[in-house]
Amino acid sequence: MATRSAVVLTVVSIALAAAIFYHFNFRLVPYMQPLMDSCGLAGPPKGTPRPFFKLGNAFLDGLHCLITPFFLDCVGQPAGRFWVLQTLATATPVVSLLAVEESRSSARGLVRCVFLVLVVAQLLGVSVALPALWLPCYLLLSKHRVEGAFLPAGKVPAIAAQAAMATAVTLPLVYATRFPEAAQPPLIAGFNLAVPCLALLWTLAPGGARPGNAAAAGALRFVALIGFAAHALSVVDLFVLSHGGDADSARRELAAVAANASADVMPANFMMYDFLGVLGSALIFVLAEEGLAGAGAFLGLSLLAGPGAAFGLACARREARLAAGAAKAPLPCGAPAVAAAAKRD
Repeated sequence: MATRSAVVLTVVSIALAAAIFYHFNFRLVPYMQPLMDSCGLAGPPKGTPRPFFKLGNAFLDGLHCLITPFFLDCVGQPAGRFWVLQTLATATPVVSLLAVEESRSSARGLVRCVFLVLVVAQLLGVSVALPALWLPCYLLLSKHRVEGAFLPAGKVPAIAAQAAMATAVTLPLVYATRFPEAAQPPLIAGFNLAVPCLALLWTLAPGGARPGNAAAAGALRFVALIGFAAHALSVVDLFVLSHGGDADSARRELAAVAANASADVMPANFMMYDFLGVLGSALIFVLAEEGLAGAGAFLGLSLLAGPGAAFGLACARREARLAAGAAKAPLPCGAPAVAAAAKRD
């Protein structure tokens, strides 16, 4: 049964998702409405849409018509690239945690269907999908079952591979404007389609009968390293490569994005809020697992190494602790009775 603290954190999580969803849908209208009009998403098309990769499916073509210019406008600005990289740095360890929890025998509800959560994340934003869908299911349905649950070791290599491949898919998106114009729309469409599909790597991987908690702790440390590398790249790209070491200039650009005063900065503002939603979800999870002390340690390390590295290490520490009480592989149906009868004989 879910504890009172789990219920309170669930309410906080859903409130976070609602606040970000409101911002996305009502505070970014000056930028989004012209795009929607040109793509015909709010009635007959008005004007000519910017180039996008067409797949011949009305839904996907409408989505790519919208997100292709959005991402190009976003990563065309240094602050936009900064927030995309920060989101990548934090979301990669978070998705690895989702993969671990889906693979565990304690998984219930949407914790057992990360593919669906990632599809919603591509449509509404990962900052909405995580706190609105996955976290409530974990806190209310799965968390109290985790101790002693079985995590198959065979899933772990696929989880680590997914993190590396997701990073490889996202980095070209970050620097899409450096590619020839004809290559930019396929890059963005590929990113949008690949991220949910990568969940199939661990879903289809054979689990086996060997407990994988210790291996998962190692994989999460590897993912923490990916998070640190993406965080470091975001800082170097913004402060050194884009602003020539002028920290005041870089901070002014970030402040302009946070102020959201013009349509030009709204794509970067979207990604800033996307990052904050992922960060908030990670903080809620750490608070649920390690309490105030663990949450404080997570925030402190985030300032030094980035939130992705801090979260990956927190999850690795948790997995190492769970390894001590890890369950063996579940016995086949009827095996407990047979074992008991043999013992009596």
